[in-house]
Amino acid sequence: MAWAEWTTFLRQSKDEFMTTGAIGPSGPFLADALCREIRRPDRGPWKILEAGPGTGAVTRRLVRYLRPGDTLTAVEINPSLAEFLRKSFRDNPVMAEKAHQVEIVEANLLDYPGEGVFDTAVCGLPFNNFPLPLTKDLMAAIERLLKPGSLLSYFEYYGIRRLRIALGRKGETLDKLTAMDDFLVGRERQLGESTEMVWWNLLPAMCRRLRMPARG
Repeated sequence: MAWAEWTTFLRQSKDEFMTTGAIGPSGPFLADALCREIRRPDRGPWKILEAGPGTGAVTRRLVRYLRPGDTLTAVEINPSLAEFLRKSFRDNPVMAEKAHQVEIVEANLLDYPGEGVFDTAVCGLPFNNFPLPLTKDLMAAIERLLKPGSLLSYFEYYGIRRLRIALGRKGETLDKLTAMDDFLVGRERQLGESTEMVWWNLLPAMCRRLRMPARG
C-alpha cells in the first residue's frame, strides 16, 4: 500500500475520525469480500454505488472487477479524500484505464438524488461511529438508491459493538450503544443474506450483506 495513502488516511482520521471511523485503509482480503457480488459471472452491466470510498482501498478492487458497460459512482463527503481519489485515477495506470466508467461525487450521501438507481452498493461508512439517527438516515438513503432485490455490502470490525457496550465510551450512554446494536441487528435479521469473516485485515472484520426486498 502506497505511503501517500497511509499518510492521507491517518491525517484525515485524526481530523475527522467520526466520519473516517477506521484505523487504516481496508486490506485486500476485506476489499475482495466487499466486492464479491460484482464478481458474479451471471450479471449484466451494472450501476455500482460506493458509499464512503475514503482513500480508495476498496475502489481499486471495484475498478479491477468492472466490466464493459458497468459504471461506478463513488460518493465521498470529505473534500480531501475525494481529491485524493481523483488524483489516484489520474496517477494510477490501472485506475486511469477505467476512469471513463467512474464518477467521483463529492457530496453528502443523504443528498444524492434518485430511487432504485443502482444494482449493488458497497459501503465503507462507519455506522458504529455515528449517532443512531444519522446511521438510520444513511442506511435509508442507500436502501432508497438500490433497486429491489439488489445487495448492500458493508463491514464492521469484529465484535466492535459488543465491546463498546461492555466497556462503554466516554460521553456515550449504554442506552445509546444498545439502541445502535438493536437497529443494526434488526436490519441484519430483516435483510441479512450472509456474513463473511475476514481475519486477514489490520483488524479482523465482518463483511455483512443485506439483500433489498423484491418489488411487490
